[in-house]
Amino acid sequence: MVPTGATGFRHHKAAPLPETDPRAIARLSHELARNLGGTVEQIIPPSPTSTFYSVMLAHGHHDARRVTVLFHRHLPLLALVAHPPRGLDDLSIIDDPVASAAMPDHTGFQLLTPGQLAAPVTRADLSQLAAPELDQIASWKPKTIGEVLFNLWDLPPVAGTAADDLLASDPSQANHTAGTAHDSTTPAGLGTGPHNDDALPQDRRTELRGGDP
Repeated sequence: MVPTGATGFRHHKAAPLPETDPRAIARLSHELARNLGGTVEQIIPPSPTSTFYSVMLAHGHHDARRVTVLFHRHLPLLALVAHPPRGLDDLSIIDDPVASAAMPDHTGFQLLTPGQLAAPVTRADLSQLAAPELDQIASWKPKTIGEVLFNLWDLPPVAGTAADDLLASDPSQANHTAGTAHDSTTPAGLGTGPHNDDALPQDRRTELRGGDP
């Protein structure tokens, strides 16, 4: 079952979606890196177009090997990919048994398997999704559950967002909230892809606070 908030969209009058704590992301990332004998190279927060944080790790068990962990912005879900997605249909799912085995336990996050990420949307249970999320899925036509969860929908990327690192070298300083890493002043009607004015990305809620319950 695909959970509410998977796409990062909601009705403008709906309650804000929960936000994944960047400090929890930093803690888990550094613990995973230690378990791998590697290092955290960078933690990139979501842009206004995306539903995920990208954490790039150097893989200590393999020379010059790197892995990227995607953290969903609103749900406690993770994915292992070869590199941060750069656009639509660019979710480079990998099967990394070493990284999977090194994932810390009892973190509250769930690491999705390649099979779960590659499951077709046409066979998924979408009954938990509200109309705005279903509208976005119908518009963007993702093929897999991974593309629904870790998406880059609605607006072209904002220049410079990827350079806003979450202090990967010091998790104790990762005290941002996800909203501070975003440009939430972009008008809702702008964009190059399909959109529904009633289905707005969570990070734009600051424009619509008056309409929130």
